[in-house]
Amino acid sequence: MPVSKFYLPGLLCLVFSVGAFAQDSAHWSVFIQGGYNGSSIAGSSSQNESAVGSVGPSSGLFNSGYGGQKPRIGWEGGLGMAYRVSSKVLFNLGLNLEAKGGAVRLDAFFPAGAYNNIEESALGKSVFALNYLTVPLRIQWFPARKWPVYLQAGVYYGRLLSAEQRGDLEASGSKSRYSNRIISNYNLDDYGYTGGIGWRRHLGPDGIFFLETDWERSLPTIGARNDPGGKPELFNQSLSLRAGYRIPL
Repeated sequence: MPVSKFYLPGLLCLVFSVGAFAQDSAHWSVFIQGGYNGSSIAGSSSQNESAVGSVGPSSGLFNSGYGGQKPRIGWEGGLGMAYRVSSKVLFNLGLNLEAKGGAVRLDAFFPAGAYNNIEESALGKSVFALNYLTVPLRIQWFPARKWPVYLQAGVYYGRLLSAEQRGDLEASGSKSRYSNRIISNYNLDDYGYTGGIGWRRHLGPDGIFFLETDWERSLPTIGARNDPGGKPELFNQSLSLRAGYRIPL
């Protein structure tokens, strides 16, 4: 087999990577970004039950049990500014809207008179939708100026904008939907650490297109401000994938 068949793909990759960053040298830049994340609420099932409160169409409707947690697939997006300290270090400050929370499989029991006036069980899925305004501060490290891959780590602060519990219940062959506001069950402030990896490429006259994936986890408990049994130890955690475009100033 000709040697060129082995070296041509590698040469093309090298040209693709090296030629991408000749103009990624401005000190100040602005960016926009958006993507999706998979989030969950970490903590024991009993703590989760205490934090999310009632499950169903109205408060105190029935006793609940959880058959297992699932991630909530949500969105995130925002804008920000970046400052390049050197060829290998860049700081960026963002302002994002992020959908966090989680989901559980529900196995519940209705007390007599609470649902169709009889005692019965119900199955379904309950989603806890927590939406935040977040301000992440990250440092990005580029091992080589012309290498497309970089690492990043930082901290974030978030403010809870809304919290809703919604889902579907199936009991006695009939289905129903419910939605409750549960913002009083959670702390309004959320802050923690974040870290991940990214990839960049020059696109357009001066801009840089980037892809990033991040792991994010809160440090303080987010649970039940008004829980008489004490605050449950609950934490937001999420894995995100986003794309963005950065333009030098």
